[in-house]
Amino acid sequence: SEFIEQLLKSEDALQQAMMLLGEVLWQSHPIFYNAFGLRLLNLAVQLLPESSVVNLQLGIANLANQQEEGLLFLHRARQLLPNHPAMIQALYLAYRDLGQSVAAQFWLNLAQNFHQKYPEDPSWQWGQFDLDSPITYVPFENKFLLAVEASFRSIVTLVLVGAGSWFEAEMEFWQDWLKPGMTVIDVGANVGVYTFSAAEKVGPEGRVLAIEPFSGCVHCLEETCRINQINWVTVCAGAASDRNGIARLSLHAASELNELITDVNSEIDPDTVEEVTCFSLDSLVEQENLSQVDFLKIDAEGHEVAVLSGSEHLLQTFSPVILYENIAGTQGANLPVAEFLQARGYRLFYYQPYLKKLHPIDSMETLFNKLNIIALPPEQSL
Repeated sequence: SEFIEQLLKSEDALQQAMMLLGEVLWQSHPIFYNAFGLRLLNLAVQLLPESSVVNLQLGIANLANQQEEGLLFLHRARQLLPNHPAMIQALYLAYRDLGQSVAAQFWLNLAQNFHQKYPEDPSWQWGQFDLDSPITYVPFENKFLLAVEASFRSIVTLVLVGAGSWFEAEMEFWQDWLKPGMTVIDVGANVGVYTFSAAEKVGPEGRVLAIEPFSGCVHCLEETCRINQINWVTVCAGAASDRNGIARLSLHAASELNELITDVNSEIDPDTVEEVTCFSLDSLVEQENLSQVDFLKIDAEGHEVAVLSGSEHLLQTFSPVILYENIAGTQGANLPVAEFLQARGYRLFYYQPYLKKLHPIDSMETLFNKLNIIALPPEQSL
């Protein structure tokens, strides 16, 4: 609405054309926080200097790339929309990450005042936390409050504060495919973008199991269940693997990049490692007495084959639809996962959003640079 108003007030067709170009630039790359997204946003802000959302995203993208001038754009965004919760929350998180506690407390105090004034408004619920709280809240899909890590080091936090929704195209497929009463397993749930999107779709008559090894994210998942009174989500603290036991989790600044350490002889700074429980999905199915598994999502940062190897009974018995991360780290494609699933009769597809089309993977080359892949069991029709 802000953009449409500015467009209609334009003086002439040239100004309208330049504004539309700026709009195309900032919306053309959904991953706004990486180097390429940052470049597009820098161009867009020249064409749309009065856009609060472009300034907000540019500020966050700069900070995500360790460029403190991002604060300038966050303050500009706040000047354009002085009392918008996302603008104030972004400034709070930015100063908090930079260790400037006095400035961070100023913006938190402002949010606390709004929360006291509008206690039922979900956009200001994050104002109830103290400065040292490891979590904050963000509105999610206009239905839930999502507990997330209180830092722009978290990709989920910066995306939801900056864009308001998750950027992966497959989220559309996920939401369209899931139906009330289904059972979903989310391996590598992080703070629950896919988990709670599934929870909304399957409803109380369904069930969602969120598997997450990192204790910080487990806390977020449990808090989201508590604050929204969602009792059909089961948070399973630990790592899905091909065995039951204990494993080591390598911790990164962005929790989305945490990964299991598979080399038992590797020497890693103990301050960046967390010991976690690991278990097979087959044992989890037995433990939870599941009579169906309709959808399985796997984001295990390169550990996907081990997850599937520990799911042989699950795959044979329930034949779930599978959504898995195809690119982890610097690898161009997760070929071992594709080969594993194809050997068991699964058909692989990549998703085209808006048109809502599944395109078959007809060669291994097609897999390269596809972030996520959808695998359908042999008997599943499109």
